[in-house]
Amino acid sequence: MKVCIAEKPSVAREIAQILGANAKREGYLEGNGYRVTWTFGHLCTLNEPDDYTPEWKKWNMGTLPMFPEKIGNHESDIKSVSSPCCPEKSGHQHIPDKSKYPAA
Repeated sequence: MKVCIAEKPSVAREIAQILGANAKREGYLEGNGYRVTWTFGHLCTLNEPDDYTPEWKKWNMGTLPMFPEKIGNHESDIKSVSSPCCPEKSGHQHIPDKSKYPAA
């Protein structure tokens, strides 16, 4: 079983259609060896320009173009992410009960 996590329900439906995961379940779509679910919020975000160097905090023509050596990202604050599989309202962390899901 492979799990795909999409950024929102509409993207999850498109991915599921391509993968053949057409069975609707509570909080996910399943089929063809896949489970496709979604979140309401970003799990990670790209770094802001000033995360690379303080000179990039205020944009001006003198600092353009900005080319960091390596593009970075960081985890989003989990409190801002929600998922259809959790009964809590957005803003609450959800730790799923792993016993409900078969091992991959």
